[in-house]
Amino acid sequence: MRMKHIFTLLMLATLAMPGAADEVDDLISEMNSGTTNVQLLAIIDLSEIDDDRATDALINALTDESELIRFFAIVGLSESDDERAFEALIDASNDESDLVQFFAIESLSEISDDATFDALINASNDKSDLVQFLAIMGLSESGDDRAIDALINASTDESELIRFFAIMGLSESGDDRAIDALINVSTDESELIRAFAITSLSESGDDRAIDALINASADESELIRFLAIEGLSEISNERAIDALIDASMDGSELTRFIAIWSLGESGDDKAIDALINASTDESELIRTFAIVGLSESGDDRAIDALINASTDESELTRFLAIDALGESGDVKAVDPLIYALKDEDIGVRAAAAEALGEIGDVRAVEPLTNLASTDESERVRKAAAEALEKLGAV
Repeated sequence: MRMKHIFTLLMLATLAMPGAADEVDDLISEMNSGTTNVQLLAIIDLSEIDDDRATDALINALTDESELIRFFAIVGLSESDDERAFEALIDASNDESDLVQFFAIESLSEISDDATFDALINASNDKSDLVQFLAIMGLSESGDDRAIDALINASTDESELIRFFAIMGLSESGDDRAIDALINVSTDESELIRAFAITSLSESGDDRAIDALINASADESELIRFLAIEGLSEISNERAIDALIDASMDGSELTRFIAIWSLGESGDDKAIDALINASTDESELIRTFAIVGLSESGDDRAIDALINASTDESELTRFLAIDALGESGDVKAVDPLIYALKDEDIGVRAAAAEALGEIGDVRAVEPLTNLASTDESERVRKAAAEALEKLGAV
């Protein structure tokens, strides 16, 4: 935020007043002895003048009893390159006025200097949420390792806004010390802060984050559970698999979905039972991804679940299950696949014919022969004929 547009308006007002002072000494005199309005206009004019006397006058104005006078003096000094103006900004960062402090801190946050840094650290403990917030923002953007302790301290502040921006700064710092603070706030009362902490921990790749993510996978918030499960899905860890298995039975469809998808991708033997259980989930999407996971597992335990899914109400689920049964080569699938040749869906019937051709069991010859000559779909008839060729029945 900058106040130049305010200055422009007030400068126009100054030019419109008869007898506006042009000399520095006259302006200083007006600033010291005029009414508040005259003082303000004098400060605006002095802020535009590159003169040591003008800088001194603005610095002196910082002791004025009027908050408004002090504020505009700070605004003017923030535009100055004079070292004395910089020192005045540091002093003003402790002003009794939140408004004056705020603008002084904002101006200092744009300056890389040890003295500035110390002022920001000091302001991060200010009683005013507004001043604290601006100081934390400045420290977060400073990239200075010395800011970490102040950000960690602010991560437990009573203000949700201060905690959030402290955590945001810590998450971007890449500092090892930040991980413990992120873990600590992963149980914060604020869902927003928990969400940001869990997301940051998930992206950290730090082993210390696992316990926090596992705990968060049982959070009361559906959003937090989802974010935690998503984070755990990226971790090759036995405890992470256990948490994913638990989450596959969550009350939230979104959480169950990400858990099942992750378990299917994991290739972990422990995931099979969870995938089998999910293959009968009320959600078509979850059943489908459970079948995809089972079909890629190559596990014998998956066969019965795939057979069961071959009669699922979802055409896509039936198709995927039948395709997987064909790839399995398991003769247990022959009878269910023969039954699937009568499915109402063309794609399912064709997939069943292809699957029977892959398994190569002679029990399929008669039903495939009938299908090849009577099915209404050319695609199905062709699939049946090709299956018969594989069976040596043509």
